[in-house]
Amino acid sequence: MKYEINRRRLLQATSTAMAAGALSSIAGRVAAQTPNQINVVLGGGDWGKANIEAYAKPFEAETGIKVNPITDDMGMGQVELMVKSGNVTVDVGALTQGSGLVAAKKGILEEIGYSLFR
Repeated sequence: MKYEINRRRLLQATSTAMAAGALSSIAGRVAAQTPNQINVVLGGGDWGKANIEAYAKPFEAETGIKVNPITDDMGMGQVELMVKSGNVTVDVGALTQGSGLVAAKKGILEEIGYSLFR
């Protein structure tokens, strides 16, 4: 059976996202943020390569902001430890819906400030 990966399927598969500064620690927010750069967990292997082509490169071209792809897998435990230690090295990553709900319940995510983008 052949599966096509298109933008819609990719978005469905990564339905809950952490956005820039989405980890809830003031020290953590500052640690990850670098002017004109963003550290993004994109996954490894072919999945990571597809994310770089589909999202990172077009984002860089449109905004001029450099995307530093992180191709290592990052589990919930690692994200929680980064937040609690105040040493957050990721600006953006994707979570499954279930992981997103758990992370929100644990208080390690923060709402996206959409007013910043208007």
